[in-house]
Amino acid sequence: MWGGPHARPACVAAADLHGVTDLQRRHAEQSVGRRGQPTSRRDLFLEIERPALKPLPTTRYEFTEIKRATANIDYHVELDHHFYSVPYQLVRQKVEIWATATTVEIYFRHRRVASHVREYGRRRYVTDSVHMPASHRAHVEWTPSRLIKWAGTINAATAEVVEKILQSRPHPEHGYRACLGLMRLARVYGHERLAAACARALAVKAVSYTSVNSILKQNLDRVPLPGAQLSLVPPPPAHANLRGPGYYSSAEMVSVGEVLQATYDHFRSTDPQPIEKEA
Repeated sequence: MWGGPHARPACVAAADLHGVTDLQRRHAEQSVGRRGQPTSRRDLFLEIERPALKPLPTTRYEFTEIKRATANIDYHVELDHHFYSVPYQLVRQKVEIWATATTVEIYFRHRRVASHVREYGRRRYVTDSVHMPASHRAHVEWTPSRLIKWAGTINAATAEVVEKILQSRPHPEHGYRACLGLMRLARVYGHERLAAACARALAVKAVSYTSVNSILKQNLDRVPLPGAQLSLVPPPPAHANLRGPGYYSSAEMVSVGEVLQATYDHFRSTDPQPIEKEA
């Protein structure tokens, strides 16, 4: 019966269970091995294994993500929408990115060439000034002046967009990627559509590669600009009842109070007098 004097306990206390386990472990370590071995497990550990042990690492193990990339002409590589610099001599070279939770290391031919603190915030570009060339004209194919000159061959709006993109970055070279993206859009959509898209981007004050790309994808470059749409609306015809905007600033304009007073006087003069009852 449940609860009888000879009933087995429903559970064993955790402390008692650990005590039994420790007792069994010590017995196994100190007892002589099986198959006639003259020493115990503990004796074998102290004699053979313990002298071969090495100290634990001083730093904890960190998971490392390895990614292959190509250094862009702005001497940066991309990792999770952030861009990390490499020596400018490695432009267009294949490199390996070794990234942990805290560090980004970049290797070229099994040699580390750059090390950065990993960025997670809004700062997209992480640039080491040591990696920057003394003269970009001598070491890279594209320069700000050449990019602006290329954009000017399409139209003035495209040149203004490129110039604003380059001026909005801490270093003009950081805008190379966006400007080269505009060049790609010109090949995909044609010069005429890119020119219209840049004009719209300037009109709505959204000057970026992302905005121009979105305008082209949604065919908004084919829609007339707001100012152009208003200019297409014909003016209203001349009519005596249309006073125009100048009327409200003229001396002929009467105040609202005068209009209300005149209306009140009119209804009072036309309202029949009440008939007095005889006493």
